[in-house]
Amino acid sequence: MKFFIIVFILLGRLLADPQSIFGEIVNTNSQTKNKSVKEMVESSQKKLALMEELLKEIQTTPIKTNNYDALINSLQSEIQTNEEIENNYLTKLKQIELNSILVHQILEHSIYEIQQKNTILESEDNLKKYINNAIEKIEKLQNIKLDKDTKNLTSNLEDLLVLISSSKEVLRFLELNSSSLLSNSVISYIGINHILNAISTILPESQSKLLSKIILSSFVFVILFLFKNTIANIIVKAIALLSTFLESTTLQCKVKAQINRPIVVLILILSVQISIGILFYPHTIDKKYDMWFNCLYIISFAWLFILIFKSYVIAFLGEMIEKNNTFRKEVMNLILKVMYFIIFIIATLALLKNFGFNVSAIIASLGIGGIAVALAIKDLLANFFASIVLLLDNSFNQGDWVVCGDIEGTIVEMGLRRTTIRTFDNALLFVPNSLLANGSVKNWNRRKVGRRIKMLVGVTYSSSKEQVQACVNEIKEMLLNHPEVAKEGDIRDEGKDMLLKKNIISSDDLLGYKHNLFVSFDSFGDSSLNILVYCFTKTTKWSEWMNVKEDILYKIMDIVQKHNLSFAFPSQSIYIESMPKIQN
Repeated sequence: MKFFIIVFILLGRLLADPQSIFGEIVNTNSQTKNKSVKEMVESSQKKLALMEELLKEIQTTPIKTNNYDALINSLQSEIQTNEEIENNYLTKLKQIELNSILVHQILEHSIYEIQQKNTILESEDNLKKYINNAIEKIEKLQNIKLDKDTKNLTSNLEDLLVLISSSKEVLRFLELNSSSLLSNSVISYIGINHILNAISTILPESQSKLLSKIILSSFVFVILFLFKNTIANIIVKAIALLSTFLESTTLQCKVKAQINRPIVVLILILSVQISIGILFYPHTIDKKYDMWFNCLYIISFAWLFILIFKSYVIAFLGEMIEKNNTFRKEVMNLILKVMYFIIFIIATLALLKNFGFNVSAIIASLGIGGIAVALAIKDLLANFFASIVLLLDNSFNQGDWVVCGDIEGTIVEMGLRRTTIRTFDNALLFVPNSLLANGSVKNWNRRKVGRRIKMLVGVTYSSSKEQVQACVNEIKEMLLNHPEVAKEGDIRDEGKDMLLKKNIISSDDLLGYKHNLFVSFDSFGDSSLNILVYCFTKTTKWSEWMNVKEDILYKIMDIVQKHNLSFAFPSQSIYIESMPKIQN
């Protein structure tokens, strides 16, 4: 009798409803001996109903934990004393009582922890592992063996085993219903029961509960729907505190407008879920509906995070690049694309997990079939690693004029798989990165000073030697004095790093400084005496280079005219050795 008194005192420390339900489960299990098949079936059905009722109580009623330390320490002390005086009977009796207390402590603490784990961040797998650990702890408490001196304790041990069996059944039932234990439903925290009771008092008694749920559900949905934009604006303003670094007010407004849409969608999904949750109350939403809600949440949050990266992060990086030119646009662009890819992968794995797929098994199977996958996507991987090589090699930047084989144009963007190039006839080319990484790339923008001017000035064969020499000397003098033509003594910026390498590499060729200047009588052409003009302009911009070249051509025309020379044009002279005789 003392054992049962202790048991029911401990059960009484639990909340009223859970303790009475668990007491009935223990009582049902203790009455299974010498029962017919029909009685066993009825007992099982009753126990299942009790389990479901206990599950509802755990979902809706917070449990309070009790301190068993004093009682446990007292029993352990008694066990130790009886072992020292070799009182085997009392030792086994106190051990059974202690194990009974420990079973209640583990069960109570497990239910408390299950309720505390009802958060968005908790996974179902972790909850199942926790419950299984609790079951293993309880199973260890049944290892008590009786001998001939303690055979009178058989009934006490049987009661302990029934208590252990009942506790394990409860925990296994909670494990099977772990998804409903992680509902994290908002309506369970707002005192919905009192609101429904208040509404039902003014409705006909026959359908008061159902009608009160429908009314409250509709009211909540309408309120959230009407105020969705207001709620979204409040959330956006809270997030917009991140945009204080943006100097442009127009840019801040565009950023807010972009992230507003997914937040409105999330509020709509939440309003529908709350409304349906009210209709299901006091039960949780059916698992199949909950699964689709989770799917919508995952997609919406992925959409929101992508827009945040496209707005705040891009705007932040843009202003950072504008203030500090040392940051490469290509690296920033690649980082953003990698982040988009990571968000996509995480969202995909979350969706697979939500629909019941074993994500760990999928990842493991990818490891096993990695060779087949690698062969299937070898071109994709080659292009991805080629983009990394191009970034490390720093072969070109966005906006550079490049030539690679038959491809020529301006770099628009370098992605994970391909590089976008705008040709000079305004076509858009999408070039695989592996082609650029393995090909010969001519970068016209990698020059600081020097864009070449090369031409042949042809004068007529009637020109004298003195006239040609004077013309060559004056053209050369004109180029040496021209302010836009590069000369050897011009000031240049080699940078701090280049000073260290100056003696081991050609710094002019690496940095792109050209200042060669040649003017000379070059050749006897078919119809002209050719003067070679070879020089470089200081500017590398095409429009400025055209203006300088035009100015040089005009000056050359003036010099040629000044020395009474004429520009030659293609012509042929025909010599007749003898005239044919004319017959009368």
